[in-house]
Amino acid sequence: MDRASSSRQPSDVCAGVAVAARSGISYESAPPSGMRITDANGKLILDTSLFYFGDRPGTKVTLDPALHPQPWHWHSLSRYGPIVRILNGTDELLWALTPADLAAMSAKLGP
Repeated sequence: MDRASSSRQPSDVCAGVAVAARSGISYESAPPSGMRITDANGKLILDTSLFYFGDRPGTKVTLDPALHPQPWHWHSLSRYGPIVRILNGTDELLWALTPADLAAMSAKLGP
């Protein structure tokens, strides 16, 4: 599944958003999940695979708007993940299926 995300803080205020992602798990299985993050220009930020029972159950990445303009595009290749947690840098991330949906949500929320 592809998602577009953006920090709610303006990029001149936001020095970076640190997030952790781990492989998803359901009550019946914990399949591997692929994860790729690109910026608004299509530049690759992260390309990895995660597996709950393997050597790489999770990863951490810092998304810096000065280096990688928003919105950031998250591409996931799993039904159950990855599960993303914000570590620091912002209080919230907006998630949408398309950049247009993200822009509409941001406009309704205001500054």
